[in-house]
Amino acid sequence: MAHTNSLINWTEQQKLVFRIAFVMLIFLCVPTDLEWYQHLINYNWSALHWNYLYSIAASGRPLEVVTIPGESGRWGLASYTNTFVIFFIAILLGLIWTRLDKKSRHYNKLNYWIRVVARYQLGFAIIAWGYRKIVPLQMMWPPTNLLNTPLLYIQEQKIYWQSIGIVPSYEIFLGFAEFFSGFFLLFRKTTGLGALLTVVVLANIVIINHTYDGGVHIPSFTFVLVALILLWRDLPNVYALLIKEKTIQPHHYYYPFSKTWEKYSRYLLKFTGFAIFVVLEFFLHLFGEPKYRVPDRPGLKNKAGYYHVTEFRLNNRTIAYSPFDSLRWQDAILEDWATLAFKVNRKEIIDQSNGPSLKPGGGLVDDIDRGWESAGVQGRHFFYYVADTVNQILYLQNKNKLYRDERQILHYSFPSKSRILFSGINEYKDSIYVVLDRIDMKYPVISSRHSAQAF
Repeated sequence: MAHTNSLINWTEQQKLVFRIAFVMLIFLCVPTDLEWYQHLINYNWSALHWNYLYSIAASGRPLEVVTIPGESGRWGLASYTNTFVIFFIAILLGLIWTRLDKKSRHYNKLNYWIRVVARYQLGFAIIAWGYRKIVPLQMMWPPTNLLNTPLLYIQEQKIYWQSIGIVPSYEIFLGFAEFFSGFFLLFRKTTGLGALLTVVVLANIVIINHTYDGGVHIPSFTFVLVALILLWRDLPNVYALLIKEKTIQPHHYYYPFSKTWEKYSRYLLKFTGFAIFVVLEFFLHLFGEPKYRVPDRPGLKNKAGYYHVTEFRLNNRTIAYSPFDSLRWQDAILEDWATLAFKVNRKEIIDQSNGPSLKPGGGLVDDIDRGWESAGVQGRHFFYYVADTVNQILYLQNKNKLYRDERQILHYSFPSKSRILFSGINEYKDSIYVVLDRIDMKYPVISSRHSAQAF
């Protein structure tokens, strides 16, 4: 510890700012969601999953006081309401603290420990974010249905995410940018660099999420806010050095850890944190599910692709092609996994999320609930299926939670390598007969090199 006047005697303004910042960091870094603690206590540690560690490190949400409905509450200025509420609570508690505490000349110890909490919480969280891109997992290769959907019918956020997913090397670069931002925060001497990188990298994510109507601008902004608070004591020195070109000698208080048990406890906690949230979490990501956003169940073998509907019968009556028909399929798509999507002139309320696939407490949701392929996409209806390969029957169910009661039972056969015949009962209990012929589609945006890299 450097015994300088600036450490021993804080100004009244510095003390007030610290009190407010301290309360803010408590609300922003310490999870206030009861479910977070329930998942932590009740988790089955014998089945450790990468998403569980990610959930611990990155998903502890700050205090949520109010929920604002509508577009602004989801993507606009109103979505920051809880952040403003936390700020006003911090000001109020900071003023009350000031009123009650007239004797303290400084808060060196308290400042040291709250910075430790903020550094490690923020560092582990951003590292967890980075791992999902480094592997990469977060922004997957575009499924066939998206490659055959006009941009007009794809949500802005989905367009951006797929523009990254189609270039895995760039996604990996973004992952390393997040990783190093978090990694530098874990060391005392590089905290300033880590906080500065965090502001640059995460502020970009905030802007992108507002531009493309994304859903993670609030956690991104929260991370930026914590990083700015960590930079608070360094900014005057940086300004004096770079702008005023003055010689500076920064002084910081470090807890001495003079007792033996304190030293070894510090080493143990630090080693444990690194072992779990840096090393183990990386290997769990590396050997986890590369396509966790889509169903794990495989689709019909060697039948993935885009299909033209050559013939369509409804209750034994042939229906001619029409873009206005609400029952006749216009085209059909089979993915490598157990999803059948077909285009009809019948609107559904679309899922505007990122395509949920992760449970809040860790692990993956059921196959049918993995909505990456269908979230933010209009025009097609997506059905998850279970195949009885012995009797050649598909049991299908609508993936959209609002239409989950829609089911189909279709018999299938393969007259040739490129033709599929479906016959059975559709979601309205009508009998249908469908002839599908696969079309060898060429996608200029995808090179053969990228295709081989993704699959």
